[in-house]
Amino acid sequence: MLLRQIGLALATLIFLTPAFSNQCPPADKVRNCHNGTCSFQSLVGWSGTIFYTDKEKPFLFQKERVEGREIRCYYSYLEPETHKLMPPALMLKSIN
Repeated sequence: MLLRQIGLALATLIFLTPAFSNQCPPADKVRNCHNGTCSFQSLVGWSGTIFYTDKEKPFLFQKERVEGREIRCYYSYLEPETHKLMPPALMLKSIN
């Protein structure tokens, strides 16, 4: 019985660990936004705020801001003509 309880506790810990995010996901997991929706790849533990969308251009990581136990990650598009980062288009906030 004790072995089952330990196994259950470990399984729960492993299952819930991604919800406590401690670093920004790489830009390749945050693909792009188009028409108000973004395509993500397994981003458990994050909530997203879309500032603006572009025609399915890929995101680049822009900056990370830590406020207490909360992490905010900002992503932007690269303007192909000027090769400059646009203002942040997406913010992911860790769920703690």
